[in-house]
Amino acid sequence: MGRLSPVTGIGTSDIGVNQLMKRVGVAVEEGILREVVIAMSYTPEGDATAYYLIEAFKKRWPQLRVTRLARGLPAGIEIEYTDLSTIANAVYSRRDA
Repeated sequence: MGRLSPVTGIGTSDIGVNQLMKRVGVAVEEGILREVVIAMSYTPEGDATAYYLIEAFKKRWPQLRVTRLARGLPAGIEIEYTDLSTIANAVYSRRDA
């Protein structure tokens, strides 16, 4: 699977979204799939693709749990050398301990 990129003309049919939706649909109907984890790069194209897939899955199968890999600070990093975008994402994605 690739990534959506409206700027370069890459749409859902170019990256196999229809095939993915069929595979997920079969697995959901057979009761063998309860969760889909979206693992896309945190780039504008990756974010656009992830948001598209998340909404498509939730709309079609409301009972399906749809999650995305967390983003934020890697283990062992010095926070003073971390860029502001990474810190902002870590704060936004935080969870109660």
